[in-house]
Amino acid sequence: MRIEGRKLTLAVTICLCSVSAALSQTACIELKHYEFFLSGTKERWSEGSLENLIEAKPNFNDSGWLIPAIVEQLKRYEPACGTREMDRQFELLLQLYSVVRGLPVLADASVSSHDKLRLMRNDFQMQLNDDRGFDHLIYSMDDGPLTGKPISAARAKPLASRNHDVPFGKLRFSNTRTGVVVTALGRTGRELWSRSLQGVNPKRPLKAAQLETLVVEQTDFVVAARISVDGEKLTLYVRPNGRFMFYRHSW
Repeated sequence: MRIEGRKLTLAVTICLCSVSAALSQTACIELKHYEFFLSGTKERWSEGSLENLIEAKPNFNDSGWLIPAIVEQLKRYEPACGTREMDRQFELLLQLYSVVRGLPVLADASVSSHDKLRLMRNDFQMQLNDDRGFDHLIYSMDDGPLTGKPISAARAKPLASRNHDVPFGKLRFSNTRTGVVVTALGRTGRELWSRSLQGVNPKRPLKAAQLETLVVEQTDFVVAARISVDGEKLTLYVRPNGRFMFYRHSW
């Protein structure tokens, strides 16, 4: 009977632990997608650096690129899946996010830390899904965002092209007699859109893409195609459903 009782106690303990783990996993806010913007580098600001940044009152239009780094650091404090206890740095990170985004609720002492993280996660997700907000998250000195000139791929008469499979079908970069053209093709081969790529001066189309340099990064919120054009880096951003966003070109 004692052995059976021990087995029952052990079974109940295992069951409770499983339920607890499941609840913890469910409660985890799961801050993600910030990695795309960090280019392999991760900021670690001291309390003094955070105080200086807050005092400078950065705004989203000029300093939106700070947001992914803030999210990455706040991930460590997420109650259900993080590794750090709430401290002064946590409050400063939230305050900095609040200043950049103009969200005073994140600095409100009456709002719980969990609710603040949830509100911040939702706000960050909103920026990911908004083309203009998305561009502000990118730290770049390149020209842009640029949109090029709509053009018919059939009329472009490519001299050389390179395709890459993407969620919506194919992304094609072509060198033509008049410059570089990028085309989005659906899964059936139907042309979704084509753009003649131009620099800051719209009267000067970009001349030639080094097609062999094409590299495509695919996520569930954006497709980023990186290629060398006229000897400089160009990054094209497209939504996974094929919708054109913008591109940036270094100078």
